[in-house]
Amino acid sequence: MGRSFARWWAGRSPRLRLTAAAALVIAAGLAGVAVLLVAWLHAGLIRQLDQTAAQRASAVAAALTSGKPSGSLPGSEDGSTPIQAVDNHGRVQASSANLEGEPRLFSFPASGSGEPRARSVHGLPLGQEATWRAVALPAGPGRGPLTAVRAAAMPGCEE
Repeated sequence: MGRSFARWWAGRSPRLRLTAAAALVIAAGLAGVAVLLVAWLHAGLIRQLDQTAAQRASAVAAALTSGKPSGSLPGSEDGSTPIQAVDNHGRVQASSANLEGEPRLFSFPASGSGEPRARSVHGLPLGQEATWRAVALPAGPGRGPLTAVRAAAMPGCEE
């Protein structure tokens, strides 16, 4: 088959062969640009999710800084936002209503610099299989004894 295609291809006019080669090069270039565009948009979505979650986690961290957490954590009123406040020993000190009674679900610590630390997490016990972006911030008196973690669902990442 390869030999018959080569013979057939050699029998075509130079204009047709040049046009076909140019079309293949353009198609490959367009495919490469499309892949780069999708990767750029995905990175932008992740960055935006991280910023939103960090802003909302900072409200939780500010509430925890005033003392021992009690009652509902800020930002958990809608019932679908996963939030946990974890102490240095990994014990959950407070959580959103939808995670009440759950063990520690977010195993990464806040950064020592006070900057938000974000990770992708899977398998949260919220009745849906999804990928989440979770942000951890230091919280509590002295901005160290607790870690506030808030997650946001990534759209289109259901498994």
